[in-house]
Amino acid sequence: MQEELFYIQSLSVNVNSRLILQHLDLKVIRGESIAIVGNNGCGKTTLLKVMCGLVNPSQGILRIAGMSFANSTQALQLKRLIGYAADTPPLYHNDTVRSYLRFIAELKQIAKHQLTARVNHSLEILDLTQVSNAPIYTLSKGTQQRVNLAQAILSNPEILVLDEPTTGLDPEHCQSFAQYLIQLQAQNITLIIASHEYTTIVPICDYMLKITNGTVQKIMLPLANKTIRELNDQIYSAT
Repeated sequence: MQEELFYIQSLSVNVNSRLILQHLDLKVIRGESIAIVGNNGCGKTTLLKVMCGLVNPSQGILRIAGMSFANSTQALQLKRLIGYAADTPPLYHNDTVRSYLRFIAELKQIAKHQLTARVNHSLEILDLTQVSNAPIYTLSKGTQQRVNLAQAILSNPEILVLDEPTTGLDPEHCQSFAQYLIQLQAQNITLIIASHEYTTIVPICDYMLKITNGTVQKIMLPLANKTIRELNDQIYSAT
């Protein structure tokens, strides 16, 4: 029997008196990979932040693995389940890459005997080993983005939430990260990804959720024989 991981019912979010999401219903099964798509400003980032407990819904129900962020004990458990990479990396630019990842690992309460191995693994996966002792401010935007992705996977999360993860990445790193996500899929990790990358990231997902006027429409994948132009038309056309 499939396990329901995310349960969202009649969820609405107001930000600065503006209704961003309204009466949203959504169920996500453990191990599913979902691409969240839609025009800029449609609420993709807000939805991801709600799913990570960073933004509180104005009304409605959000449960993850039967738990709620409203319960402080359960909120701590949930944050250990989730790895999150924001669209704007919250990096400490005077830190070296390695010291920053060690700091994040400690915040995530990774066991001390596992900490160095987890940091090294994240550095290797994101091709950061050679710059691990470089101050973050000296790195290119694309390399800083890889640091952001590295911190998200540090704790081996059961749920990985990524907001435009390939921003600034060159095609080689974009492709290698997509291959890593495919490996996570094989491990039954749940992926929630906001992305405009239709050649590598979106196609590996099970389906898309298109956000329009605060509501969602499910679009199944793969979209066989669709050109990128046709895909754009389907996602961004007025409804």
